[in-house]
Amino acid sequence: EMCIRDRPTVLEALADSEEGVRNTANRVVQICIRQYGQKRTDVLLEPLFRRMLDSNWRIRESALGLMADLISVIEKDMVKESPIYITVEDRNRILSILYILRYDNIDAIRTTAAQIWKGVVDNQPKTIKVIMAVLIGEILELIAKRGPELREVGIYTLQDVAERHSERLLFDILKIFKERVDLELEDSGDTAGDEYVQGIATCLYEILGIIDYKLATENKWNIHYIIEPFITTEDDALRATIASVFASIIHKDLDNDFQKKLAKKFADKLLEYEQQEDTEKHPYLQDMIRLITKHRAKFGDDIIQIFSVEPLTPMKVTTFTAMAQYLVTTMFTQFRAKKLLELLFRNAVIEGKVQEAIIGFFKRCTELLGESDDRDKWISMWTEFIEGKEQKPQRAKVFLELYIYMFGEIKDSPYAPYDKDLFEYAVDFVDMDVGDVPVLVARVVDATLKVEGNDSIHSFISRMKEEIDKKVSGKKDYLLPVFNRPKTLDLLLPTFQNTLTHASVEMRVDAAAIYCYVMQLTDKNVLKTHAAKIAGPLIRVVNDKFPFALKNKLLECTYYLMARLGAAVKAFLSPLQTTLIKVINDSELSSPLKSIILKNMTELLKLLPKTDGLRTELLNSLKSPNAVSYTHLRAHETSLHLVCRLLLEKKKKKKK
Repeated sequence: EMCIRDRPTVLEALADSEEGVRNTANRVVQICIRQYGQKRTDVLLEPLFRRMLDSNWRIRESALGLMADLISVIEKDMVKESPIYITVEDRNRILSILYILRYDNIDAIRTTAAQIWKGVVDNQPKTIKVIMAVLIGEILELIAKRGPELREVGIYTLQDVAERHSERLLFDILKIFKERVDLELEDSGDTAGDEYVQGIATCLYEILGIIDYKLATENKWNIHYIIEPFITTEDDALRATIASVFASIIHKDLDNDFQKKLAKKFADKLLEYEQQEDTEKHPYLQDMIRLITKHRAKFGDDIIQIFSVEPLTPMKVTTFTAMAQYLVTTMFTQFRAKKLLELLFRNAVIEGKVQEAIIGFFKRCTELLGESDDRDKWISMWTEFIEGKEQKPQRAKVFLELYIYMFGEIKDSPYAPYDKDLFEYAVDFVDMDVGDVPVLVARVVDATLKVEGNDSIHSFISRMKEEIDKKVSGKKDYLLPVFNRPKTLDLLLPTFQNTLTHASVEMRVDAAAIYCYVMQLTDKNVLKTHAAKIAGPLIRVVNDKFPFALKNKLLECTYYLMARLGAAVKAFLSPLQTTLIKVINDSELSSPLKSIILKNMTELLKLLPKTDGLRTELLNSLKSPNAVSYTHLRAHETSLHLVCRLLLEKKKKKKK
């Protein structure tokens, strides 16, 4: 009696780190088994059951050896239909645990369990059928509540059962799972124990991986009914496992009807939740659809097909976008993309998370199609898309985000070199003042230069200049959105300056024209923060030997630089003065430039604190041997007269 009363302490010693302690504890329990194995079997069994499936392998090994001793004491009871010393339930549990330990990770435990099993089991299939309910319960316990090592043992055991006995026993196994689920639901309602349900879902997934297509097809709805109550579970891991089970059924369904029927069931459920305004279950079912679509993309096609009937409700929109990024395989991408675009842009408001999901979806499409022969078709689809009339700003954002991704973010992009038509669509939005579209346009230009290099971007700048010409024609006091958002000029100016200094003369004229637009169509406060970035590169190129058209446009830039920025360019007045004097001293100065030079001089004189230096330089220039042509002399003379007139006006103002 003392031994039985102290059994927990003795059994715990079986796992002691000291071998001597373990051996002593083992001998004590062996004595208990010999003395009380037949009289108090029930007292001995329960602690042995727990320790045979302990997370510590030493305890499992010792408990298994002790169980072998106990079986030898009650050996005949293991084969009797009506045992004397143990109950039928205890016998089935002993056999179930022995069967499980045959798949233990420890070789010694595996070998011992297999030897004991062979010694007490004559007809294995018959025995498995008898103990099936208990065996499945023990496996579930391991998978649901034990550590990773024992969970792995449980899965190995289940795989063996499914592989060897599924054809005869699968119906019984599924019946056990269904009864266990019903019991859990009865006890806990909708909040059934997720651990056991997770174990059941894991078991079903493993079984589906083993059984053949015929068995899976015959039992698909039985499996469905087991896990159906949990499709809206809050447990993310359980939801993911159930989705994997559904995907496995779809994969092995020989009738090819489960997918469509399941999609219809889910669609009906979503509509039901929407009508009931059930905001709790609705998002979880959406996520279930998303997860199944992740595994089986055609499932998403079926959902789209069901939801393509108008009206397109908010619930349908959020469902689409939840699964959007998984609606991608090379074969079906364009169909899905076009279908989704047609539905959404015709019926839904594309903004916020919906817009982000669509962009994510098409980024994934872009990755796949860029590596295939469908590259040109994909670009063609985008050309059609951007021409759509509905929700132009939303289309612009989706398109620009994708453009930047295609040509700026994918390393070694398969879409390079740039498609000229796509760039033209991008610059078409330079005047769109909606959301972050102006910033995206600036990023497009910046990304194009970085990837394509000088030759291509110069021609794109010319195209951009033409677009701005059209947008600002006939408008007064207009500010171009793409120039006036935070950081857009930081992205654009390097591109414009690059063309201004490195391109052909014709393209430099276009770049200078855009420079003028920057200073005319940008808010003064925004311009002032970029004064140095604008003035420096511009002043450096004005003195170069250029044809009239370019020289005239560059001088127009310097005029707007002073007229718009005023005191903000104070640091550049000296180099500007020197630059303008050099322009006047140019022996090839043509008469048509006189007007723009005088406009520059007027602004310069307004900003200079003292004009003595300018007057002296002009007088010295008149004496220069280079001042030979009549036009040249008249330019100096006119400039000098202008200086004198402005000086007199300043003196008159002081006298007043």
